[in-house]
Amino acid sequence: ARTVAPFLDRGVAELCLSLPPPCKVDDEHEKLALRAAFGPRLPDGLIDRRKQGFGAPMDRWLQLPEVDALVGDLVRDARSPLFELVEPAGVAPILSGGGQPAWTLLMVALWWQHHREPTAP
Repeated sequence: ARTVAPFLDRGVAELCLSLPPPCKVDDEHEKLALRAAFGPRLPDGLIDRRKQGFGAPMDRWLQLPEVDALVGDLVRDARSPLFELVEPAGVAPILSGGGQPAWTLLMVALWWQHHREPTAP
């Protein structure tokens, strides 16, 4: 079967973990074995370019009705378990800024809702 995410393949991961550190990194580069294996197949400049993230449309996601409802229940509601972790006064500025910080706050709230020890009423 073809692996859609080859770096998540167990065999590839085990091979990478078995490599000695000098095969993986030096003072200037990471992923040395990967660069050596695939560098000749990649366009010029790609192998040595700086890391760059990929943009996720978090502001658009935060505007979706079902996500906005989650934000209302888990982040805006004063009864939310999130406020066991954060000061309520700090939430509004994060939400109004949107983007990654607002999304991260929602993810923390979801995580905490599912993994915290419930308190007695």
